[in-house]
Amino acid sequence: MINLEYNQHIRWEERVTRNPNAVPEAPEERNEKELAALGYLWVFGLIILVTKRANPFIQHHARRGTVLFVLSLFAMAHRLASIW
Repeated sequence: MINLEYNQHIRWEERVTRNPNAVPEAPEERNEKELAALGYLWVFGLIILVTKRANPFIQHHARRGTVLFVLSLFAMAHRLASIW
């Protein structure tokens, strides 16, 4: 058994393969999580909302990101209007 506390120089992938109790994520799952996170970044939410219609997990996060994008546009417009 490898003590991971003393092997910090080993890459994460090597630690996972050496640890019998660790369960690595499937590549599809990781890709879904990355796309869901990108859904919160401004225009990316709109792009993902249009392109990834088959996946409800990604759609949920893209919708939330799109709502935040629209709200931030209103906030910026309100702030610009108050300056003028």
